[in-house]
Amino acid sequence: MQILFNIKNCYLSNMNSVRKQRVKNLDKYKFNPSEYAELIQLINKEQLDKHAKALTQWERLSGEKEAEIAADYILEQLNKYGVYHERCEFDSYFSDPIHGEVNVISSDIISLKAKSRSFSLHCPEGIAGEAVYDFYSEERYNSCTDAIDRYTNLQGKIVVSWNFYEDYVKKIQSAGAKGLIHIWPSHEKVIHEETVGAVWGTPTIENVDQLTKIPVVGITFHDGMQLLERMQKEEIKVVVKTVVRTGIKRVSLPIASIPGKTDQYILVSGHYDSWHKGATDNAGGNALLLELARVFSNKKGGLTRGIKLAWWPGHSNGRYAGSTWYCSLLA
Repeated sequence: MQILFNIKNCYLSNMNSVRKQRVKNLDKYKFNPSEYAELIQLINKEQLDKHAKALTQWERLSGEKEAEIAADYILEQLNKYGVYHERCEFDSYFSDPIHGEVNVISSDIISLKAKSRSFSLHCPEGIAGEAVYDFYSEERYNSCTDAIDRYTNLQGKIVVSWNFYEDYVKKIQSAGAKGLIHIWPSHEKVIHEETVGAVWGTPTIENVDQLTKIPVVGITFHDGMQLLERMQKEEIKVVVKTVVRTGIKRVSLPIASIPGKTDQYILVSGHYDSWHKGATDNAGGNALLLELARVFSNKKGGLTRGIKLAWWPGHSNGRYAGSTWYCSLLA
């Protein structure tokens, strides 16, 4: 017991020393309200608006022409600001969802509009099976997500669920499920894009077996509730069809560097790819990074730490392809 007591005291003493050193280090970089206010004043709302509007002209799906045009635009702006920049190019593995469909076969046949998930299995001819509802996927059962009987009746079935996360897909796949129909939880009429890729970046020999091996589609809340109502009344058979274009594509990763007085740097990043035209995910963030580059380009030599700004490709259809490549080779 005495030995354990001494080890504990030694550990606590060491942790206190570490904390004191951290506080001492932080004292060198105390927050300066006037400096902060000055930086805020330098932000140009018109520039932010201009960049966001420019980027939303293009459908920025990684590996496609308009995504490369968006990268061109980012690099052109950095050049105008006199910020050192580079265009890293690399090949990576991508999965583009093209088409999804659910045919419900009961007392009559109904076709539901659906969307394939990125990295779903490509099944254009369709996979048929009895539909089974995973009621554990309801929010009220969050505390018992791995209940002992949850996956026992999924063998050979097509699961209807509120969950689509990669770990969940792997579990139902391991339990023998033939496919997954994911119900979107909010009530809008459009079907959101999503991915079920369990491998970050390009698969390797060591992890290629982790790629999803069942078809996965998404449907709207309204169609999902109708499907569940039918399933309560009678046994339902469904046919799930997916068209997914998967392969290697070459992509660009723009990186800007603003030097500091030390070799240390802060990395600020966001993905510039997007499923469709639009600003929220993530053209607004891309515009902000460009404005940060402009503002801090005038602070060269005055920064203690440098700043790196990175615009990642392949966030969704490449499953974090850009950031994974960067961490593997450049970080």
